[in-house]
Amino acid sequence: MGDTYVTEISMEVFSHATEEPGKVLKALFSLIPAHFRSKVEVKEEAVRGYFKNPIIIYRAKLSNRQEVEDTFSLLVQEVSDDDKTRLGTEIERRIDDSGKLYLRFDKQAAYRGAMSVRQDDDTIKLVLRFSGYTSKRDRIRDACKEMGLIH
Repeated sequence: MGDTYVTEISMEVFSHATEEPGKVLKALFSLIPAHFRSKVEVKEEAVRGYFKNPIIIYRAKLSNRQEVEDTFSLLVQEVSDDDKTRLGTEIERRIDDSGKLYLRFDKQAAYRGAMSVRQDDDTIKLVLRFSGYTSKRDRIRDACKEMGLIH
């Protein structure tokens, strides 16, 4: 893998008026290892939707090396083999030119403690920033394969 590794993980999830914010936060925290959940700062922003409905946006950013490594390891451990195979076929489209990998996880499944990759809007969005030669998608793909996130 060399000089390509995850340096930062950003997370974002929306809590709609019909949802309980505590349950949405529980879903978000399920993607973070239990041993440092209490250290993670979650920022909250109240906004209005298209039809003026209240929405709370929760955001968290992990940049401490150990937190990032442990969170990435949790993803590798909990993402199903089927999802890893699917991510492997989609990885090129999920990486931007600045070396960020975009993932979405099912919010309802996360609340139940499972990690299921999804593409719709009712998700927890993760953005993984990679070090090294970030404009090279093949290096990020190879690093993700080597670290076990994709097949």
